[in-house]
Amino acid sequence: MRTITKIFIFSLFIILIFNNCSNNKVTESGHHFEFVIDKEGETAKEGDIVTYHLSQRDAENFSSSPQNIERPLKLLIPKKENEPHTFITEAILLMSEGDSLILEINSANISNMLKVDEGTEKVFFHIRVDDILSPEENKQIREDFVDKSKTINPLLQKEISLYKENKIDDLIQTKSGIQYRYHKKGKGNNVPQDGLFIIHYIGYELEKNTPFADSYELQKTLGLHLKRNPMIPAWKEIFPLLKVGDEISMYVPYEQAYGKAGNSTLKIGEESDLVFYIEILK
Repeated sequence: MRTITKIFIFSLFIILIFNNCSNNKVTESGHHFEFVIDKEGETAKEGDIVTYHLSQRDAENFSSSPQNIERPLKLLIPKKENEPHTFITEAILLMSEGDSLILEINSANISNMLKVDEGTEKVFFHIRVDDILSPEENKQIREDFVDKSKTINPLLQKEISLYKENKIDDLIQTKSGIQYRYHKKGKGNNVPQDGLFIIHYIGYELEKNTPFADSYELQKTLGLHLKRNPMIPAWKEIFPLLKVGDEISMYVPYEQAYGKAGNSTLKIGEESDLVFYIEILK
């Protein structure tokens, strides 16, 4: 669907929904909202960890591009007696997984929180809930991440030793000299050329055979966008070749990594060849 069509539909939708505010649903603090998608399911509650997307558009300028936050956001819903709920939190508490809604906010209520153009009376937020985890579910996932780190690292260290001895026979090589091999082939969609995707990864310096980064151990996934996020050339080359569910190890010449200078922040030395274990989550 062309962008101009999407903008027109979004604008028409907002006009139709909020043309008669007396029929609108309201949040606990009185903000008008309407569901775009309202699925059956258990709604979020205090203590849950919610993954969601958010976009903002001024009512007076429907034709402009929405102010999107491309990376998914995470919210630990606090107990109200400990921390007042924001208007976003109030809306999310009304939603279940897969729901999306449009929330109308008077700009005077958020002028101290967000940048709002002068003269703008109302701002609309489009909220989409992707995932809701209970504290127990989140704890289990984090424990699984740590367990996977403990499993992958010894295997990767052994593989690196075999690589140095030229004893790996199923490597695939790209034109730039990157070599990679599959540990698991996914069945999902290709990594999007112009959209967000989520990964876990572990990074090693080839010669040191010790990790400089491990998102499993940190229990934190990484959201990426090929056109918007800066990344090393090797990642820009390899990700379009992968699908959701793929798990690979890849061997990267320093020219396709951080070059002659290395990366002092990550404590990667000069002219360092790198190794990555990458899992495409979604």
